[in-house]
This record gives sequence, structure tokens and C-alpha cells, in this order.
Amino acid sequence: MQYRKLGSTDLNVSVLGFGCAPVASRSGVRASQRALRAAHEAGINFFDTADSYGVGGSEQVIGRVFSGCRDQVVIASKCGYLFSSRLKAIQWVKPLVRPLVTRLKGVKAGATRVMASQQSMNHEAQYVEQCVHDSLRRLGTDYIDLYYLHDPPPSICRQPEVFETLQSLRAQGKIRHAGVSCRLDTALAIMDSDVTDLSAFQVTINLLAQDPIDQLLPLVRDRGLGLVARQPFARGDVFVAGEEKRSIAQLAIRFLLELDGVSSILPSMMSPANLHANVEAVDQPPLSEEERAVISRVIDRAPAHHAD
Repeated sequence: MQYRKLGSTDLNVSVLGFGCAPVASRSGVRASQRALRAAHEAGINFFDTADSYGVGGSEQVIGRVFSGCRDQVVIASKCGYLFSSRLKAIQWVKPLVRPLVTRLKGVKAGATRVMASQQSMNHEAQYVEQCVHDSLRRLGTDYIDLYYLHDPPPSICRQPEVFETLQSLRAQGKIRHAGVSCRLDTALAIMDSDVTDLSAFQVTINLLAQDPIDQLLPLVRDRGLGLVARQPFARGDVFVAGEEKRSIAQLAIRFLLELDGVSSILPSMMSPANLHANVEAVDQPPLSEEERAVISRVIDRAPAHHAD
């Protein structure tokens, strides 16, 4: 595994991070624990979660798995979503209905709409402070290495009290660094504002969503900020080419690893096969001109994407 500094922070993170959205939500707890341990054994030390993942369940599993080696991992979490009591109830019955939901497309689409309808946002200072305390409790730790505002709108840069709260939480030692996980337009608005004391952004960057490469990466590099790339496989849409010397997934990973300014990427790795392929991509040689031509074909064939 390779490691990079997260911007100008003291955090040394694996170039592959573990995106923990599926932990304890789409996967069972035991499967999630196995996946987390396998990733850590493979050298991955960067685990990215949120209070909304599994309505807190993801954080709880992570806390249990790494309770005996907290100093060996870098944990990032997020806040900003509110969830209704109805959604919390849904989380309890999901394991029972998951087989039916998985088999029936109409049922799956309906379930997705129900979940989305129960979500709303809150990025106010008081709520952020409460969320940090709740996440610390679920994670079973007294500090969070990197704490993001989760998907705020561009207008967040006009709420200085939120960023003051993050600074206060840093001063108290409850979070080590603060960041924003967001759309490209929000990141650019923040970069163009008076907001300071942020350490990192997390945005969508992949073969099909390359706007951040020209618009955000230069700013991040100039200001010494970390950049974490989410959705490196564009929700599966990059898998549109034939067989090559390495898989399209590995090409997608290499493409991101070779971008100057990207600190870490968050590919899917819940299965042993995905973990192995992703880790293998890190140690592979740089992209050749032939492979860059393959990437160009992928971009030409695939549907249009935006850096959401």
C-alpha cells in the first residue's frame, strides 16, 4: 500500500480509502467487520463514514472493529443529514426484506424513494456540534481525525458560525481536522469565500466526471488542502469497455492516483475480490499511452456525468 499526506495536515492516509456507506446497511454486520479487517490487513488505514450511513450503524461497526487499534487508523465522518423516526424503523427491518428488495426492481426503486423522502438537511452550528458528540459515542473514541460537513449547499459559505463551531471542536480536540464533502459547485463557492481553516474536500472525480480536475485541483494544490475522490467508478458506468491488460476498474483507479493533488480515493471494496483488485492497482505501473486511449474510448461511449 502507498500513503500520502492529506494536504498539509499531519494525517498520513492510504491512497485507497475504505468508503463505509455499505457497512451495516447494505451488508450484514459480520460481513462488514470481515471487510474492514481485511482492508486494514491489506494496508488500508483510511476509513470514511458518516452518521447517516446505516443511521449510525456504520460508525458503530467501525468503532467496534478498531477499538483495540484506534491509533493505527484514520477515521473520517460527516454530518448534515436529518433522519425521521420512520427511517430509523426502516433500518431495523431492512435485513428482513433485503432479499425481496434485491430481486424485484420495482420494489427496490420504491424503497429507494421511501428512504430519500425521509431525509432532510441541517448544517446549523448547534446541530453540527451535537452530531460530533453523537459520532464520538458511536465510534467509541474521543476524537475524529477528519470531520466533514456532508453535502451542504453553496450557501454554506455564508454561515460563518458553522465553521467557527468546527474550529472550536478542533480546539477542544474532538476533531483533528475539518473538511467538506460536497458537490463541485459548493467546493468552488467555499474556495472563493472567506472560509478558512479547512483541511480537505471530498468530491466526485472519475473518468466521466473530470470538471474538478481543471476547476478544483489547482486551487487545492495551491492552498495545501487534501482532496479525497469519491465515486471513482461513476456508480458503475465506467464499466463499458472490453477486456484489457488490466480491468477498467483498475484503469479508473490508476487514472485518479496519477492526478497531482488527489490524496486518496474511495473505491468499493466490500468483497475480497474487489479489495484484491483495488490493492493490486496501486502497485501496477503508470498508465501507458495505449491505456489512455482506452480511457478516451470509455469516456466517449459512456453517458454524460456530472461531479455531483
